Amino acid sequence: MKEVNLFSAFILLLLLSISLKAEENYWQQWVHYGMEVSLDTAEHSLSGTSNITYVNKSPDSLHRIYMHLYPNAFQVGSVKYREYKRGHYSGGISEDKPSFIRIDRFDIQNGDTTVPIEVKIDDTILEAELPSPLSPGDTLTFELDWVHQVREHNDRAGYKDDQYDFAQWYPKMVVYDKHGWQNIPFHAIGEFYGEFGTYDVKIDVPGGYIVGASGVVTDGDPGWSAVAVDTSIELDEWLESREESTTDSAVRRLVTFHAEQVHDFAWITSPNFLYESGEWNGIDIHVLYDSEKGRDWTKEVVKRGERVLEWLTTKFGEYPYPQVTITHAMIGGGMEYPMLVMNGSSSEGLIAHEIGHIWFYGILGNNEHEEAWLDEGFTTFQTGWYMMNQYPPDGHGGSGNDLFGKMMFLQKLLTSNSLVESAQWDVARFVTSGYNTPIAGSSRKSPGYSVYGYNAYSKPAMMLYNLRGYLGEERFLSAMQSYYDQWKLKHPDEERFRTAMREATGEDLDWFFDQWLHEAGYADYALTGWKSKRLASGEYEVTASILNKGTMAYPLDVEVELANGESYRPERWTNFTNRWKDDYTFTVPVRPKRITLDPDDWILDVDRRDNSSGFTPYRFTLQMNPTPGSPREAYLITAFPRLVWYHPLDGWKPGLSMGRSYGFWTSQVMSVSYGVQSQEFFWRFRSNHDLRSILPGLKLKWRLSELEGVRGAGIQADYSGSKLYGYPPNYSFSGGYKITVADSTGYTDLYEAGKVGLLFGRFEASVNLGDFGGGFSVDLASSGGSVSDWDFSRLIVETKLRGSWEKIGVAMRFLAGGTSYGENGIPGQEKFTVQSAGAGDYFQWSHLRHRDILNGFRDNFHIYGDANLRGYYAHGFEGAESIVTGSLEASYKLLSFLKFRTFFDGGWLWSESDGFEGDLLMDAGIGFSVGPDFNFNGSQIGFRIDFPFWLSEPMAGKESIDLSRWVIG
Repeated sequence: MKEVNLFSAFILLLLLSISLKAEENYWQQWVHYGMEVSLDTAEHSLSGTSNITYVNKSPDSLHRIYMHLYPNAFQVGSVKYREYKRGHYSGGISEDKPSFIRIDRFDIQNGDTTVPIEVKIDDTILEAELPSPLSPGDTLTFELDWVHQVREHNDRAGYKDDQYDFAQWYPKMVVYDKHGWQNIPFHAIGEFYGEFGTYDVKIDVPGGYIVGASGVVTDGDPGWSAVAVDTSIELDEWLESREESTTDSAVRRLVTFHAEQVHDFAWITSPNFLYESGEWNGIDIHVLYDSEKGRDWTKEVVKRGERVLEWLTTKFGEYPYPQVTITHAMIGGGMEYPMLVMNGSSSEGLIAHEIGHIWFYGILGNNEHEEAWLDEGFTTFQTGWYMMNQYPPDGHGGSGNDLFGKMMFLQKLLTSNSLVESAQWDVARFVTSGYNTPIAGSSRKSPGYSVYGYNAYSKPAMMLYNLRGYLGEERFLSAMQSYYDQWKLKHPDEERFRTAMREATGEDLDWFFDQWLHEAGYADYALTGWKSKRLASGEYEVTASILNKGTMAYPLDVEVELANGESYRPERWTNFTNRWKDDYTFTVPVRPKRITLDPDDWILDVDRRDNSSGFTPYRFTLQMNPTPGSPREAYLITAFPRLVWYHPLDGWKPGLSMGRSYGFWTSQVMSVSYGVQSQEFFWRFRSNHDLRSILPGLKLKWRLSELEGVRGAGIQADYSGSKLYGYPPNYSFSGGYKITVADSTGYTDLYEAGKVGLLFGRFEASVNLGDFGGGFSVDLASSGGSVSDWDFSRLIVETKLRGSWEKIGVAMRFLAGGTSYGENGIPGQEKFTVQSAGAGDYFQWSHLRHRDILNGFRDNFHIYGDANLRGYYAHGFEGAESIVTGSLEASYKLLSFLKFRTFFDGGWLWSESDGFEGDLLMDAGIGFSVGPDFNFNGSQIGFRIDFPFWLSEPMAGKESIDLSRWVIG
């Protein structure tokens, strides 16, 4: 053992000497930008002159230089645009108003002479051939005149109304590093990489505009003092007492900012900003926010900025800059730049994430094209840690006083998951989905946005959570601080990070990083059994049988619950390498009762139900939230009482719904109600099981029920998938068998008495991309055999399309269905309902199971489906055997939550009982909806009312146009 330790120490010293030598050879280029820019708000253009000094600190002679012209991505034909279009998405790129940078002059200083250069521009990359090679150690000076046509706000930057967010807005040097020029165009997926240097930027804007930027003010007035809020009083009081300043439209504001040791420069300007400020540890905090959102930002954002600066400095390392500016941007989320963040809300989690990026990407300037996880994953990790530390025990809080903040507070009351638990479940779902890929890899080569998000954000954040669990918080922070100190204001990469962690911990962590970064696996350990025996010493020898069912291997902590109520942890189990089964033997001082693997849940075991001996524990909650989350170590038991309900035959009907679930793996729901007058019990049981361990995308469902007048049972298998994870087209297959037995007790008028056994199958394909989408489905069903009292088969083909353009929306649905049947015909519940969805859809809602429950108004409740001729709701049709129908809707958004709608329904019907022989029925009308966007399956949470005032074939004695018709849904 001593020889092995000496050999390990020798290898570690050898690796350390190699890494130190590599550090000595490290170099990076340096650049100085001197810029003067002027904003024309009438033309939405920015004219600029750049004087750039570039120092070649590499060992190579350079024959050309490259620059990024990022705005060129926002025009038709760009790489970004073409990649968007391959995904059937425009990316918001306007064909009529393209964004670009036009180069009007490019001069290089060659000795004492100025040499005009003809540049080549390919997409977002400018190439300039040098008149003579730039040797190692030499300096190049060149000057550009350029014009940036600013786009309407899209993808981080642009203008909206009077506000301008300037990000990736100027001709910027491409990084030259150990791999050469990183002249990568701006892709649809992926971000940035910048050369460290100094910026001196003189900004010229209209006099009434307030400016915030990277760096510190060295000349001029950014306008902050004129709009500085007196935070000693309430904002509303200050606004009332504030004297509005007027500025001559001809007056311009000139202000210069200076920033050192940064690799980018961003700025923001608006005449509607208010200003607040603070300070932490000598670091100035500037806050600029839109006056209309002031109540959400005032006072709180400065405090949040102070807390975040203290957290990041304490945990990871000193902040090297004199200030940080938190601005209210037009972006939906947030975006980070050196010394400045652009945030779409006052959320503390968002502030922590974006300011965290100043550490992870701003100071540790990794290449986001190739290794986005080095910054996105790191700041995602620290954000979750910060929020859990700031708002224990679950991390929910700090969302401001706006509606979003109030909803987050409500979520805190109703959910049972912490931020960490939610993240663990989210990553566990993805890594077992069949779409998992290694973290390491170029962003632009990622198979879709969702996979990029997991590999850049969620998975590396969980990797660091696991690493902290393995090393312990003290060792982990010491190693992270060592990495930060070694690579701050430089360009780290995976190799440099891993080397820094190895040097700081004195431990080879390749086993850990290889499986996280370069493999696509998951952890799933099981305790398959255990035994114990008492030793002569009075201690107990315990043998635990450990099975690795996953593809990642970890050492494991083990916790033993003792008979005296105490817990005991033996040494960590470490026999994990190349071993999928093992018996771990250890001793405990008192008789053991229960054993748990990974008690702190740091390895991200995707299914912890078999991590402990005995039964899986339970956690109980009142289900006030439709999605109450799920604990990691226990089943979640939910209860929802129903104290107020009624049926004519039962009178008052109290009830209780009980659920049991474990993450995405399984869920069961049992609902029971009792008729006080009839003294009858009614119940329904449903069980869902995710079988991704057998085949990703496969689920099994079964149900049993005895409800008002109908008993039922069924089993169903579903398989769903898509070409790319979370990205269309999506497809699904389902099939199964169900039995319903209806009696004649009068509880429901939706079912004919008798028994129906139905074998069914369904295929569905759908595409939903932002404002546009559609789907196609085929349904087959057959009663067959002796189980059913009826013999029939049915085929349904359905197509749905939708689209929206700003406030206008259009939705269409077409359905063709036909049934073949024997001499007994078809039961009414299996026919096509003329006015709406079928009997089974209505029966799912207890208040719709009988027409008399709502005093005859059930006909006015409309659920989308079947023929969907909503104007024929009170005609008493028994149903059709075959239909060909369609619906067309158009909507106009009146308010954010209110839409006006107009609709047309029409179709041909064939029905023996109703006397239809291909008859054409049509209706049309108007309506209003409140809540989220309407869809055809009736699953939206909201309310709508329609007035089908015109029918082509009204009932006898009724007019074709009748303004009193209405349905709700």
